[in-house]
Amino acid sequence: MLQNIRHKLILGFSLGLMLSTIPVTASMQNEGIDWVSGYYYASGEAVVPSPEEEPNRSRAILKAKGYAKMRAIADLRVSVENTVVSYRAAGRDLLSKDNDLRQVVESYMANANVVNERQQNEGNDTVIAIGIQAPMFGHQGICSAMLRSRAIHDMITGRASDVSIDRRSDLKTSSILTGIKGPFSSVIVDCIGIGIERAIFPILRRSDGGEINAVMSIDNGVCDRGAVAYSRNLDDAKRNPRAGANPLIVRAIGRAGDKYMCDAVISDPDADRVAQENETSHFLDKCNMIFVLEN
Repeated sequence: MLQNIRHKLILGFSLGLMLSTIPVTASMQNEGIDWVSGYYYASGEAVVPSPEEEPNRSRAILKAKGYAKMRAIADLRVSVENTVVSYRAAGRDLLSKDNDLRQVVESYMANANVVNERQQNEGNDTVIAIGIQAPMFGHQGICSAMLRSRAIHDMITGRASDVSIDRRSDLKTSSILTGIKGPFSSVIVDCIGIGIERAIFPILRRSDGGEINAVMSIDNGVCDRGAVAYSRNLDDAKRNPRAGANPLIVRAIGRAGDKYMCDAVISDPDADRVAQENETSHFLDKCNMIFVLEN
């Protein structure tokens, strides 16, 4: 099998075949998206050409590293295309509608940092594994580029009546602790157990599907760090830089969406309180919102 892999890798390199045709033997750890740290991770592997195929051993290893990184970039591309952008769209939808965006994203992926490299022997073959990392947001952030796309507005806007709502608890009961006072630095939404998908631009919604965080926030720094931060528990959420000194903590009563159920729904009194407090502190306009999900 490894012999076949080696021949296909060499052929793919010399003839410029599509990256998806290059086989991979085993995966490195931490592949996919780390929404908490804000990075994509991907890996790829390649067999070092034999002495018969490439007598110069240094060059053979460099070729294998090149193959492996190409494979890693191909896997990264899959993760980017599958990234949920909003309740209506994923990365592939944006990339298919905006050629300029696709070129920018391709250049960012090509410049992904190598963060892990492994060499191991398998039988008579030497396998090189490469792990890469690419930022989601900020300078050369892939998701930031998607949020700047000319096609993004249509992907994150729509009528509340078009949104499917999955409610899990009472619409009229407030989850906010009695007696807490603003001004608040952020809003933390406890979504544990709701089954919400992670997305670049999720929306905080009322029980009827109406939006609480306005889409205008896409022009107010969201491209630098995303519309929302994700955390795995409340303690970590409180320590997140976006939380600030006095976060307003609410409990989601359900989820909402269309193709993707990535939006959090809060009760009517909680929605009124968040909107009221935002008029004073503008934490939503600053994208100071954190969703707590269990995994």
